[in-house]
Amino acid sequence: MRAIGAAYILWLAYRTLKTTYAAENGGGSPMGFKDGFIFQFLNPKVILFSLTLYASYLQPVTRNFLPLFITAAVLAARAFIINSAWALFGAAIRRFLSRPLIGKAFNIVIAALLVYNAADLLGLPDLLINGIR
Repeated sequence: MRAIGAAYILWLAYRTLKTTYAAENGGGSPMGFKDGFIFQFLNPKVILFSLTLYASYLQPVTRNFLPLFITAAVLAARAFIINSAWALFGAAIRRFLSRPLIGKAFNIVIAALLVYNAADLLGLPDLLINGIR
């Protein structure tokens, strides 16, 4: 699983390096509200997060409707706030990233962090520091 995860992270790093932020990119129209709303229920990260959370930590509340409803409402409110902040930050930073030099520098930094993350997932930094034993 670590190797598969590291390979996926390296693929993300490659895609990050290839990304452009120019308005004439022709990336198609953005997803509308209805499509985005539906996508949230099909998002595998959200489904796995919810299943893990309730199976591991919130199992006692699944037996009663009121605590289950309250925890689901709190998680939904949290997700709304986080997604809104993410969207606002993305809209604010977009104009800076559309400048070619800034966008490319940002991509290089993010890609380098992703490569380090993949290497760390595989244990390569520890291997280089401590050597093979």
